[in-house]
Parts: sequence; C-alpha cells; structure tokens
Amino acid sequence: MKKIYILMLCMITLSCKQKIDSKQEVCKCNSNLFSRYSLFITNVVVIDALDNYELTYNCASVNFNIKSIFNSKENAELFNIDCISEEVNKLKLAKDFSYSTEEMKYMEITVEGARLDFFEEVKNNKKAMFMVRLNEKKEIDLIEKI
Repeated sequence: MKKIYILMLCMITLSCKQKIDSKQEVCKCNSNLFSRYSLFITNVVVIDALDNYELTYNCASVNFNIKSIFNSKENAELFNIDCISEEVNKLKLAKDFSYSTEEMKYMEITVEGARLDFFEEVKNNKKAMFMVRLNEKKEIDLIEKI
C-alpha cells in the first residue's frame, strides 16, 4: 500500500511539472500601433478624465474559429484566447466612439444608448472581450464585443 501512495505522489508531481513546463511565453501588445489598428482587449476599466474617458486594459492574442465550437452552455465559441498580457495599457476613448454587440444587430438602439451599454458591460463584466479600432489620433473609435 505504501508503494501505491509513493507511485501516485510521483505521478502527480510529474504531471504538475509538465503543466508548468508547457506555460506559454509572455503575451505582449504591439507597441507600434498604427492608424486603424485593431486590437483585442479584456479586463477593461473606464477612467473618467476631465473632458474625456480613458480605458485601461490588458491586450489579448485571439484566434478565430472557422467552425463554431460549443461550450458547456451550448453557446457558440467563435474565438480562442491564446494569451492575455499582464501589462496594463491605457488609451483614450474618442468622444464619438461607437459600440456594438451581436445582440444589438437585432435591436433598435441609439448611438448614445449603445455607449451606455458599453459602460454597463465594462462595469458588470470585467472579463468581457472586445475588439477595438484606433483612429488617426490613436484614440479608440470603435468597440465591438466578441
């Protein structure tokens, strides 16, 4: 019986070491942001600056699936997250930014209503994933929840 416990302990130790060894490299954002660049962000926090909003976030590396993969709740998973950066980044939110989700395509909603939905989503769902686009001033002008 003692040998079985030792064998099980060795197997558990080896499996833990293998999991640690297979850790991915550090995920980083592209520091050379150029006009109309799209990037994927999560862990978004809205900072209310004097006359503007700023977003702090972590970048993510995302791969989109050709076929839908269904999760345990039978929701279509259209993307896989490769990694999320540990570095917190900050960008300004353009005053005329637009926000959309898949559900909004079937709703009648104003631009201002969509913006308010974005602020609610960020407040209530810290792990939400967004694709953002930058304008020429390096401000976020388009946000789409993915």
